[in-house]
Parts: sequence; structure tokens; C-alpha cells
Amino acid sequence: MENLAQFIPHKPPMHWLDQAWLEEDGSIGARWTIPDDNLVINTLLQAKVLPPGAVLEVLAQAAACKAGLSASQSRAPIPAGRLVAIEDLSFAGPIRVGDTLELRISVIRQWQNLLKCRLLATVRGEVAAMGVATFAVVVQGQFP
Repeated sequence: MENLAQFIPHKPPMHWLDQAWLEEDGSIGARWTIPDDNLVINTLLQAKVLPPGAVLEVLAQAAACKAGLSASQSRAPIPAGRLVAIEDLSFAGPIRVGDTLELRISVIRQWQNLLKCRLLATVRGEVAAMGVATFAVVVQGQFP
């Protein structure tokens, strides 16, 4: 299985996904185990608990895999993404160092370079975060 996490523009220490794949239904599945040795993560941690903004970032990285895969297939540059709207987003409980987040991103609607996505993160089968967000897929130099 090809690791779609290679199709996002992020570089360490901001590249957080361990693995990402295309599900049969066209959604993106991804996995990330929260490390205790990443300088960026350690800066964000509050008592070994990941803040909601960091959870949103890893969900956005998973969403970026879809656009990155499409670009790769058409031999285009890997695009960047911008979060443009959060319609709904809730967090169910603390996510700690060592937890493995299982992520699922489904595109609800695409219009030109905008992707409206359903976001889901679970830890040990329990919902940790869920919501809907819209991302703009941006080719470098296209937008500021």
C-alpha cells in the first residue's frame, strides 16, 4: 500500500502523519502516533496533552493527502493547503503523548480549488474530534 503522506508539502518537524491511504470509498484514512521527541509537539503540549489546534493540524495534513495524490497522478506540483472555514468542530477528550490517532477524511463537496471535508479522529475506537472544514488547495505562487 502506497503511503499517501508523502504527497503533502510538509517537512519535518511539521510533517506529522505516520501513514495515509486511500479507502475504497475514496476517503482518506491516516494514522499518527503522538511522539514525545518532536520539538514542535513538545512546545505545543500542555501537561502531555495535545491542544485542539494541533489535532486540527494533523486532520488538515490528512486532508492534504487527497489533493497531493491528485497532483501526483497528473504530474503537477504538490499543492499547499489553507484552512478557510470551520463549520463545526468538537473535541471529546484529552489526546496524550503516545496515543495513536486514527483519522478519516471524506470530501463532502469540491468546487474548483475548495474542498469541504468531514473530519474524524479516533483514539482506541473512541471519537476524539469530529467536524466539517473547508480547505483551499493552493499551487505555490498562486495566492499569497
